[in-house]
Amino acid sequence: MELEGIPADEASFACIILGCSHKGDLHDGWSKVRSLILDHSVRLTKQLYCSITDLLSRAGYLREAEEILSGMPFTPDVVDWRCLLGACKRQEDTQSGAQAARQALVASPEDPSSCVLLANVVSV
Repeated sequence: MELEGIPADEASFACIILGCSHKGDLHDGWSKVRSLILDHSVRLTKQLYCSITDLLSRAGYLREAEEILSGMPFTPDVVDWRCLLGACKRQEDTQSGAQAARQALVASPEDPSSCVLLANVVSV
């Protein structure tokens, strides 16, 4: 995009960060986060916060990801907490998983899928 003179926006950065997250490249993903803030003056939106949370949690930085979710200027929704909960399963972290499940249940108490996800974390 830069070579073509197309300015990066929030959506393109979110996709780039998620791509880094899915390929497990924390270093490159974090470099993009710094670039979007410092070089491009992009304001962090809920979508970007969630992309950053996904990047950190997939790399095993569950506590940092939880801090981002808890500290962002937006209210995390059930999907945000379930994203962290899924990462807890991959990292086999039952303590963080229980906390993420509690938050997911607070966000959506009528939906039992958070309990199912937590059961998957505990049964690892």
